[in-house]
Amino acid sequence: MIFNFNYNKAIQQAKKIEDIAQEMRTMANTAFTNAVNSIDSIWDGDSSVIYLRHCAQTKNQIIVKANDLDNLARRMRNVARVLKEAEDRVIKDILSIFG
Repeated sequence: MIFNFNYNKAIQQAKKIEDIAQEMRTMANTAFTNAVNSIDSIWDGDSSVIYLRHCAQTKNQIIVKANDLDNLARRMRNVARVLKEAEDRVIKDILSIFG
């Protein structure tokens, strides 16, 4: 079985995942916060407090998931590096044998 691994594609995919994570953080920290602030300024009462607490929890969950995506991208890069190093060693060994 021939192992076909594209290091550059793996790194590009990791970058895309990091970009998505950053977009999620930006959304949580700007658009989501702006929407919550607008709601807070026009809605008063016990229900608004409960809803805004829920919104804060949701914002935190978005940030946690964005961090999870960053960790995934980091692991992808590590795996890609290990595979590339192994592939390079195999090629080097083959060339040294068959020269």
